[in-house]
Amino acid sequence: MLTVANLNQYYGGSHILRDVSFELPAGKVTAVLGRNGVGKTTLLRTLMGLIPAATGSVRFGDRDLTHARPDERARAGIGYVPQGREIFARLTVAENLEMGLATRERGEGVPARVFEMFPVLRQMMRRRGGDLSGGQQQQLAIGRALAMQPRLLILDEPTEGIQPSIIKDIERAIRTLAATGEMAILLVEQYYDFARSLADQYLVMERGEIVARGAGADMERDGVRARPVCHAIVVHPPAGIAGGDELVIDIALREGAGALLTTPGAAKWYRTAGPWAKSRVAIAAEAGSTVEWLPQGTILYDGALADIGWEARIAATTRLVAWDIVCLGRTGSGERFTKGRLRLDARLYRDGKLAWLERGRIEPESPLAASPAGLAGRSVAGTMIAAAPVIEDEWLALCRDVAPAEGEAAVTRLPGLLVAR
Repeated sequence: MLTVANLNQYYGGSHILRDVSFELPAGKVTAVLGRNGVGKTTLLRTLMGLIPAATGSVRFGDRDLTHARPDERARAGIGYVPQGREIFARLTVAENLEMGLATRERGEGVPARVFEMFPVLRQMMRRRGGDLSGGQQQQLAIGRALAMQPRLLILDEPTEGIQPSIIKDIERAIRTLAATGEMAILLVEQYYDFARSLADQYLVMERGEIVARGAGADMERDGVRARPVCHAIVVHPPAGIAGGDELVIDIALREGAGALLTTPGAAKWYRTAGPWAKSRVAIAAEAGSTVEWLPQGTILYDGALADIGWEARIAATTRLVAWDIVCLGRTGSGERFTKGRLRLDARLYRDGKLAWLERGRIEPESPLAASPAGLAGRSVAGTMIAAAPVIEDEWLALCRDVAPAEGEAAVTRLPGLLVAR
């Protein structure tokens, strides 16, 4: 159904995708695996036309889509569920689903199977997308893609930050879609057990190229999971964080271990008239280990007093990817952050030596909040830190996604360290 041949992609002078070739048959699930920074998301964005292919070809059925626009690919029957969901926070669930009908004939409704697979969406049709939980938003994003009745469905890490019960719902939905024999499914995933349970065939990417492929049933025999990785969801206090609270998260990895940690939703810091609330994340990773700390983000309600600290102590051969996203106020509801205060402190030590230090303080009328060197008047700020013996080219491409399209990103690259703000 989809044939990709000798696809190459570059970012600046960096070679991101290297002669990538594969075929996706109808009625089958193809899983693409690989750690962060190997080119998986760039591959999907290129397939959707969000990034133009440098060389190579993309054919869908009998059509050459290599140079087609994203909307032309959608009309051809390709549905895309991006990493991070990217729903419309201020639109209702019904309106989000209707966006998926843009490629259909006027007057068509949302297909019944969307609600059969995700019944919670029918119950929340009038709620705004930004008010849903992370798992509900993921179901909405998949439902929006299914509303267009695609012949190819592309999913970029659909389990990221999702609670186990909803992961099971998503797994059942994908299995049901594949069983019809009408749709090809391309699944990019780091959760190995989830991918193995669904894959009819697999591809493994490393440094922008496919280094292994085979039948999904042979993944264990082929050693696709070269070493166990701990996948964990860190649950924040369900009642949120307020004055006087102190949240401490300690993460420790022994030599050669691997861990991927996330949260099921954003941490919510509430208004307080009392003492400051504090949060501390401490990461200690021994030689040869890989740790990914990818929380959903932090929402500071107006009037919150937040003291947020982050520290990582790693070895020279440790691979670390971590990010933090702070929302000042509830942007989806139009609430501004005018009365609260925020203190930030981020530190990275490599072999006991300080490699990176970032500190900030935002208060009412703070120059940092308004200055070009700070938030420049914006209400969302994010920082991604990647540390490894060698910084791979794909990580530079990932920096483009740290800020939204209307935002800005400043990138600092040092030996073995990349920071995007």
